[in-house]
Amino acid sequence: MPIYVDLANLIIEKKTILEKYQGGMEQFRQDYNFGEGSVNQEDDLLFSLAAMNVGDFQVELLVAKGLHFDSAAQCSTDFVVIERYGDFNWKYDGLVHNNVFVWHINTPIPKIERAKEIGNMLMDDLLKLMDAGENPLKTIV
Repeated sequence: MPIYVDLANLIIEKKTILEKYQGGMEQFRQDYNFGEGSVNQEDDLLFSLAAMNVGDFQVELLVAKGLHFDSAAQCSTDFVVIERYGDFNWKYDGLVHNNVFVWHINTPIPKIERAKEIGNMLMDDLLKLMDAGENPLKTIV
């Protein structure tokens, strides 16, 4: 399912958390305050940590729990950072984005099509959906 791109997002595949993160997915959810009211998001394949700025991510905590980060090259093989008005901060296979949503290449086609549709909407159309009680700017489930 496509995940809405905040100002800055750190995207991690769930399989990476299962394989490498000390305590697995439940511990990750606790450590990063997933749940009602959280700006962090998840779908079937991905976790997304949201922040105002890329520098706000505490990468050293992810490394301490078992994930990879090359501080000299400023990149990881376990996760990627994306900014709303930019691109992935380093090459990372398996993910695609349209500056509004990011999704895994194995996301079902109808969900990708919806992400592309919303990404091409005019603000007036988005506001109409919001006025009707739908929030199109959230993870597509």
